[in-house]
Amino acid sequence: MKGFMQGSFFFGYMALVSYGLFLMLGSVGFFASLTFVKAIYKAIKCD
Repeated sequence: MKGFMQGSFFFGYMALVSYGLFLMLGSVGFFASLTFVKAIYKAIKCD
């Protein structure tokens, strides 16, 4: 890669892809842990 524009396009698109992956995996982990916590608290009997 030579030139400023080619480098900026590459790093810009890689930043967007990385941010999208970050959001996707973060939301999957959050909802998985939320489901787990809800299942654990549902199993506890409060009398």
